[in-house]
Amino acid sequence: MSGKLKMAIISLITRRDLDTPLHFFDKIDVLHFYRSAPYGDMSTDEYSENLVNYSDGKDLFEKLVKYSPDFIQGIEPYTFPAGFQEYCAILKYKRKLKTHFFFPMLENRPPEKKFGHILSHLLKIYLKNYASKSDFVIPLNTGAKRNLLDIGIPQAKFKELLWGTWGVDVDEFSPGKEKDERLLLFVGRLDISKGIEYLLEAFKKIAGDFKNLRLNLVGEGPLKEWIASYIKNFNLEGRVMLQGTVKNKNLPEFFRRAALTISPSITTNRWEEQVGMVNIQSIACGTPVVSTLSGAIPEYIRNIREGILVPEKNSEAIAEAVTRLINDSELRRKMGEEGRKHVLDSYDARINIRKAEDFLLDYYGQRGNI
Repeated sequence: MSGKLKMAIISLITRRDLDTPLHFFDKIDVLHFYRSAPYGDMSTDEYSENLVNYSDGKDLFEKLVKYSPDFIQGIEPYTFPAGFQEYCAILKYKRKLKTHFFFPMLENRPPEKKFGHILSHLLKIYLKNYASKSDFVIPLNTGAKRNLLDIGIPQAKFKELLWGTWGVDVDEFSPGKEKDERLLLFVGRLDISKGIEYLLEAFKKIAGDFKNLRLNLVGEGPLKEWIASYIKNFNLEGRVMLQGTVKNKNLPEFFRRAALTISPSITTNRWEEQVGMVNIQSIACGTPVVSTLSGAIPEYIRNIREGILVPEKNSEAIAEAVTRLINDSELRRKMGEEGRKHVLDSYDARINIRKAEDFLLDYYGQRGNI
């Protein structure tokens, strides 16, 4: 035994950009318990000994007892009702072993819009109970704060930390020397919520003005066949490329080569951007972004500093922003430098995890809470 405090992190799903930064924890021992890894963005050798798969709530509880953590980071509560068994396992462990827990909250959609009237009523009861039994809550955007305040959770219970979405490994996501000034990049799920329709419409508008302009689409999703048909119907073969899934560890080379990254997310009833991690990864590589004023994106990306933010569902605005940046290499260079500086100042995963560790050691250790 190391003699360090032990923490269990519980997630319904895991992916590389959320898991690999955990190796920066040094003062606290961490095990990350997850039910599934659906994104296919991790290589076999990236599943470390600190990553523990569980099958259901009963299995999770038994594995928690075996690990015996001093405190637990619980699941995001809006993984509802799917995460209800994790919730039960956490509270059962808390009751039996008198332990402590907290949780981060990313979900910024109003529950009535996301779940409907009946299910949102149940969610609010569940969330209020979950939050009231926790030591503290880490809301990661203003929408999450609003949802917590709406059910009566006092703001005094909120802690200001960058948690879970730690940022990036700034050595891995870093600028390169080679830029293709006519290459645009999209990284994400090929889904309506990512604004693919408006991105393609914007590209079609400006394709004639920039004969060598190309667009890389990295990702998979339900719109893949529709996109392939769109490319064919508008004679965009060789100019819009479907790259498929790319492992997270290989993404930096895509960001480094691109002139800019386009992330035209839109709000739907069930979803809006909670962070916009692709934007942070892009600016870490010195590549400015064109994104939207959707969800929490403006809380993480500063308009006209490291990119240009445009209204949602507006292909004309996307086309204008892309045209401006493609025509102005000096502006792209300045935004690239500003973006890299912003990441080093705010989204260095190593620094953010060190801050989180210091907070937890103070809260649970020095205060005698454990």
